[in-house]
Amino acid sequence: MKLARLVTALFLLLVGAAPANAATGEAEDWFADSAVSVVRSHAAESLPELTTDQLANLTVGDPVRAATFSGTEGEYEESNIWVAPISVDDAVVGTVASRFVSGSSEQVEITADTSFGEAITAVPEDSQVVIEPAFGSNGHLGGWFLVGETVSPLDSVARSILAGEVSQTLFEEIRSDLISSDGVPEETAAAEDSGSSTGTIVRTVIIVLVVLLIVVGLLVWLRRDLSDNAGVKRRERVAAPTGDEVKVLERPQRRFRREEKTNEDSDD
Repeated sequence: MKLARLVTALFLLLVGAAPANAATGEAEDWFADSAVSVVRSHAAESLPELTTDQLANLTVGDPVRAATFSGTEGEYEESNIWVAPISVDDAVVGTVASRFVSGSSEQVEITADTSFGEAITAVPEDSQVVIEPAFGSNGHLGGWFLVGETVSPLDSVARSILAGEVSQTLFEEIRSDLISSDGVPEETAAAEDSGSSTGTIVRTVIIVLVVLLIVVGLLVWLRRDLSDNAGVKRRERVAAPTGDEVKVLERPQRRFRREEKTNEDSDD
């Protein structure tokens, strides 16, 4: 009986450990084989300051598996989110992170945050990288923190919550308040609203253009109508009769002609 229990326990241990080891290996393989090409394909929008030569020399460092906050101070759980530094000629230029589901990369986040990249290049032995997915969005996997004796912000999302180091107790209070009140960091909210803001701007521009076209069309139509009416009135004034009678006046004769006529009449 004891032997059966021991065998069962070993079997369950192996079954439980296998997915974690497989996930770890698949994530590390992705960073080693695919991360560089993924970063290069998104460099135009995520790393726009890099030149063509720098992109050719771009490398991705060793990935770090992030932990997540468990809700209990000082206790953390392993996540399926990994992050690695991006370097060019040994100079850190940013980070690349990904969430893995069933061993496959499902969401990738690339930043040009050099301080974040430098921090995960050499994580102190008494510290660990911890992510809070509750602060995430379509554009962010979450807020990244360096947790040791204190909690420090690593990325832009974390810095929108913390301005600097705080104790773990104080951070847990801040985190709990934000999650319970559905508080969203400003930068995360901006990322979520960017799509709707762009759509609103496009609709506004279209409406303004349509209104301008209608106004211009009305002005052209009114001008043409006024010109046609003015031409008709001019033609009517030229063609209309004046209504005045025409009088024929006798042409006056010269004086000597009248005298000659008088003399002739007297001779008769």
